[in-house]
Amino acid sequence: MHPTSAGLRARSCSVPISTADAQAVASQSDVTLATLRSARNVDAANAKQYSLPRTLRGYYNFAVSFLRAQKQCLSMADADAKFLPRLLASEAALHPGMRLSQHRSPWALVEYMRQRCHLPDAEGREQGIVNMGPDGIHFAAFDLAIRAGQPSLILIEPGSMNTGGGARLAYRLGRAMARLAPQGQDWPHRSLMIFETQTQQSEVDCGMFSLATSKTMFEESGAFESLHTRLRMGEFDKVSAFDPFPLEKSDELLPPSIMRHTQSRARLNIYAVRHACANERAIAAMPALLDYQSALTFARGDRSYSVSIEFERIKVAGRALPPSLESLGDTFLQDSGDDVPLPAGLGHRP
Repeated sequence: MHPTSAGLRARSCSVPISTADAQAVASQSDVTLATLRSARNVDAANAKQYSLPRTLRGYYNFAVSFLRAQKQCLSMADADAKFLPRLLASEAALHPGMRLSQHRSPWALVEYMRQRCHLPDAEGREQGIVNMGPDGIHFAAFDLAIRAGQPSLILIEPGSMNTGGGARLAYRLGRAMARLAPQGQDWPHRSLMIFETQTQQSEVDCGMFSLATSKTMFEESGAFESLHTRLRMGEFDKVSAFDPFPLEKSDELLPPSIMRHTQSRARLNIYAVRHACANERAIAAMPALLDYQSALTFARGDRSYSVSIEFERIKVAGRALPPSLESLGDTFLQDSGDDVPLPAGLGHRP
């Protein structure tokens, strides 16, 4: 059962959360990747042999196949990383005015930001994704604002800062901004905000979560323009620019649409209570968000979690497909090279 509008309203800031609710939040707020580690995964030991797709059509079929089998692919992060440039280009073309970019490391992102500040068409906001660097795959989303030649950057980590990839990416970004700051600029002071969302519980979906978050930040223009303004005015000076915001504060500040693909039901329930407590006008939107997650939650082994991000991958890849097949020889599973239909009963879901 998820909180109803009335239940969320009862937990507003003027009414203390009950002891039971407080204990539940305390015990579940630090959600880790262990939630899904015991879920049934496809691997060479207990399932069909497979190879990574070579073409975008193969990537689409690859994603559909694993969702159809209701299993998680341990190599999906590698597949996503290979095709993300094409997916970003496709999604940007569908949203007039949206500029999406991808960067191989925090240092590359900061250098890009420095160069953009000197361009006459750079005023405004843009979004994108950044990888942790050459030593691994871990993506996060960013929203970059440039006003009067001065930048501010919001980084959104899809997982937890308790994991190596997220922590290294955030630390490297702060260090890169400090090292590459132009003369007279005190970066990252009042120019960097780092949020963690813990929407991602799997170990392989950071690229797709980051792409989805980038699009959401573009769509939520008002919310993120406001965050950039508040950052520049010094409202968040008590939080070190090198540190992520406390999760409780992130839940208050980030709009519900950022949490759309949250994999854990417990995590989304916690967000709903915290966000409604700080934003009573958002209470009415929470049941729809929770219902959406519930409709896409399935059991895998002894665990259950939302497959919304897996549907998002298929939809994004499908939109990027060319009119005709790129290659008839791209087989993602050794015994199948055909297009794979969605699982029976799942195709009607959003």
